[in-house]
Amino acid sequence: MKLLIVDDDIVGRIALQELLMPYGIVHVAVNGAEAIMAYRHSLEAGNPYDLIFMDLLMPVMGGPQALAEIRQLERKRKQPKESSAKVILVTGLHARNGAGRVGQKLLAQMQDQSDGHLEKPVKKQELTELLRTLGVKP
Repeated sequence: MKLLIVDDDIVGRIALQELLMPYGIVHVAVNGAEAIMAYRHSLEAGNPYDLIFMDLLMPVMGGPQALAEIRQLERKRKQPKESSAKVILVTGLHARNGAGRVGQKLLAQMQDQSDGHLEKPVKKQELTELLRTLGVKP
């Protein structure tokens, strides 16, 4: 399995990368623009990402725009939905830090293009359960 973590926070990237290593090859991008380049390259190489963990708010390009462009790349290649990358949204915008409405609005906008979401900091048990519901095993 090939996974991509897209997050501008190095601590979050490292923690998530360590949790995901048993699942396959893990690559990282620090913003949405890098994620699109990585995804495009993986498609052109014939080895697309199976699973993408996308932060919502990042410099250069945020998660909503990056995800929309990734889905557009898949549509241009006429990639069937069942073989498209599964996308997990990762956000620190939740009720505990007072940004719940902003986070919920962004999550709602991206809901139809994603396969689930996790709150930061990502907890191993929640990650494992979500991956299990998506049929992803180590």
